[in-house]
Amino acid sequence: MSVVCENPWMIKRDPDDANGAIIKSPDGKCRFTVADYSLEMSFGNKVTISLQGYYEKDPEYPTQRTLVTIERYGFKEG
Repeated sequence: MSVVCENPWMIKRDPDDANGAIIKSPDGKCRFTVADYSLEMSFGNKVTISLQGYYEKDPEYPTQRTLVTIERYGFKEG
């Protein structure tokens, strides 16, 4: 799996928690690729999946929702 973002993720210390951190997701798109990832389903069958797409903050609700777009996908049993 790989993820490449247009802009960096931001991290800073949490002023209210000495051991905590605040992580802010980046503006712009983060492209992801999952190639030949094997899953074992609860009924015992194995499935191999591949996905390609991107995610980004929802412009209407940037702190509450992330939009995910899957541009390509594939799967096979076994």
